[in-house]
Amino acid sequence: MMDYNKEKILAEIILKIRFGTASKEEKREVKKWMAEKEEHRLLYEKIVSGKSMIEYLETETEVKADVNVKMISARVQKQIRENKMRTRRGLRKWYAMVGAACLVGIVLAGFFFLNNGKDKPDTLVENKPERMMNEKVMLVLSDGKTIGLAHQGTDSIYIGQATIIKKDAQLTYERKQDTLGARVEEERNRIITTVGGDYFFILSDGTKVWLNAESELDFPVDFIGEERVVKLKGEAYFEVEPDAAHPFIVETKEVRTRVLGTSFNIKAYDNEESVYTTLLTGKVEVSAVNENESVILTPGMQCEWEKDEHVMEMKKVDAEKYVAWKQGQFMFDNENITVVTRVLERWYGLKFIYNEGCSRKHTFSGCLSKDDSLESILETLTYTGGPRFIMGKNVVYVKDKI
Repeated sequence: MMDYNKEKILAEIILKIRFGTASKEEKREVKKWMAEKEEHRLLYEKIVSGKSMIEYLETETEVKADVNVKMISARVQKQIRENKMRTRRGLRKWYAMVGAACLVGIVLAGFFFLNNGKDKPDTLVENKPERMMNEKVMLVLSDGKTIGLAHQGTDSIYIGQATIIKKDAQLTYERKQDTLGARVEEERNRIITTVGGDYFFILSDGTKVWLNAESELDFPVDFIGEERVVKLKGEAYFEVEPDAAHPFIVETKEVRTRVLGTSFNIKAYDNEESVYTTLLTGKVEVSAVNENESVILTPGMQCEWEKDEHVMEMKKVDAEKYVAWKQGQFMFDNENITVVTRVLERWYGLKFIYNEGCSRKHTFSGCLSKDDSLESILETLTYTGGPRFIMGKNVVYVKDKI
């Protein structure tokens, strides 16, 4: 077992490293300690990268060691409850008031677990399949652990290359300075939305992303290569942070969109016949995967890649209509009824079944609210010349008007 005084010194240095105030000599000392045992390295990563202070304290109430972690935990948890509704700025101010002694106590508790061979339960991530099935928005970490964002009360999550801050209904990735050596490979996360879920988050480079329902974005926690590459399934709107030296790339199964700094929307659902890239500001290059074909888009232009025909077409559109979904609206411009019902399926979670012989030539133009009930929207579609809709259990039957 380590000497308590040495543990305390190491704990203080690790916290200095975490907050960027450690000297070179102190960093070397921790490096040497980490090299002694794999357990030391894992403990370091857990303290610096793996747990927020609040989450760590919530699991320590049964620890009995030289440091009275139970007392510290009770004190901090009481203050957390009192400050639950405060802004993050207020929380940061309060953290400073808690004092170094409490923080060192938390790290020392980590040493206690290491020395006594106890495994702590991970309260941050709940990876229960039955719960995940009910989540509309999920964050999948690089190690496969899943966090349901819609109901996750965690304020911040420390991972290898960044701090994930959750505030209200958004997620922000803040790049973390690596104080113990340069990163050599990207750590990737995914955000997945299911039926009726959409989400806004900010990547570590400052790029803003709105992810529509039934979509998935695979992205690096921190961009460390020459290109900033993300992979999309479904639909997303991007406001890319300019960086001429590191182009931003969005890859889908069919097309690759390359930008420097701009705002654009990509719709690439598997059950749609085409992939649509719509540009609002800046300039992007859209190229077909495995095809020698590409186009340059300017604001107000849209590229449509027809999957079956392998044809790329460009046209002028009202770009704002194609991003209305991120403002809580369904916007249709002379869209075929089958396209409209696929959009509704992704939001309301009911399958539309067309009766045999039912005409699918109906088109619809107009704006509908995502907050409206499905029944209200279907009535609107019928009243404006569309077909009849009959609600069933988890399905909607589509029939021609009598």
